Amino acid sequence: HKWYLFVICFAEIRLDVEPKHADIQSLNQKASELMKDTSPDQIDVVKEPVSAVNKRYDNLLTGISSR
Repeated sequence: HKWYLFVICFAEIRLDVEPKHADIQSLNQKASELMKDTSPDQIDVVKEPVSAVNKRYDNLLTGISSR
């Protein structure tokens, strides 16, 4: 019974997380476009937070996949 509940919860989490991939791709595309028009000394202001979001999302997907 507990295993069944775990599987259901896991499936729900996966359904919530996987569609966010399009949002992450959109964020990366917009950041890339913004960095093209940004002075070199300001690129890190855009790049660092986007990299942090990507890392957190990748870690989340890895955690889900390893279960």
